[in-house]
Amino acid sequence: MPFPYTYYSNFETFQAVKEWDSESDTGTRLDVVNYAALAGMPQSSAVPWQGAHCVRIVLGDANDHTLTEGDVNIASASEAWSRFYLNVVELSTTAADEFAILELQSPTSNTVRTGIYLRSDFTGGATTYYQIGVGGNQGGAAYLGTQLQTNRWHCLELSAKPANLPSEGDALGRQDNGAATLYVNGNLNVATRDIIMTGGADASVGQVVLGTQDTVSTTTGTILLDEFIADDARLYPTLGRWETTKLLVATDFAFVGPGVIDNVKLLAGAATDNRLTVLDTDRATGYLAANARVITMIRNTANNETVDPADMPASVAKGCYVILEGTNPRALVKLCRAPAHSQAGMKRLGLVRRSWSGEVL
Repeated sequence: MPFPYTYYSNFETFQAVKEWDSESDTGTRLDVVNYAALAGMPQSSAVPWQGAHCVRIVLGDANDHTLTEGDVNIASASEAWSRFYLNVVELSTTAADEFAILELQSPTSNTVRTGIYLRSDFTGGATTYYQIGVGGNQGGAAYLGTQLQTNRWHCLELSAKPANLPSEGDALGRQDNGAATLYVNGNLNVATRDIIMTGGADASVGQVVLGTQDTVSTTTGTILLDEFIADDARLYPTLGRWETTKLLVATDFAFVGPGVIDNVKLLAGAATDNRLTVLDTDRATGYLAANARVITMIRNTANNETVDPADMPASVAKGCYVILEGTNPRALVKLCRAPAHSQAGMKRLGLVRRSWSGEVL
């Protein structure tokens, strides 16, 4: 398994295009948004799943609003997984609508191999339920027997196995020509569907497209996406969303708002170039212009070294932003006190947050 994953994006660099190869957003309805910008929404779950930022897509046109990444490769006869968190905060449909939320595409022709699709058959306006399906295209998607509720975060895991050899099925009964399976909140919920075969037996995957495509223009609402991971093994849902000890595998927020950091450790990789910096901020952009207070800076001097700072515990006023640099660094952060470290707490903090002197928002 690559370290830490084949591909990982937590959207904490604020600008999505910095973590993804490209963005398609005609109409400017996709952005990476701070928790404070979501706090004004009346829905209780309108905060990021993790950290301080997530992707927001505001529905209301027929254009594509997507992020594309080419590091998500699946060879024929191999299996790989994609996992991300989805929150359909609000949804209104006056006509039946079915659209992609994630697609795995071929390496060269962008042919859809398989994908995850959202469907609403309700035509009376605002709805509190929708369905999720998996298949080779919208018309071939298989859907959950039970509906998912809006204003809730859901964990979606897509297992894809493009096969090119006879008798290449598996214990789940997936077909010889490849198939995909969808897990929702850790449970196997959707029947498998064939991966679309084109140009012969090779059905390999060369890129992932995350976001909305082919929506009906009268469909309105807000969709949040967070913490996308691709790997060659299953990831499973996160256990403990608001834990007081957090293992970070990339630059991330341990928490937002005032609090006390009990300790932070640098878990260095196999090189001597690892660096860890903790800043007192709750924004992944503008912290330099705001003269964000540096809490600690540590680095390793030996391969695979664990480095513990001497200046802990430490207090922060805005949040705990951990910047990781170098070859395969990780961080273990232990929280002592963080009043906003919950969904309701982050929501309340976002409503009262103000700009700090010199801050770029």
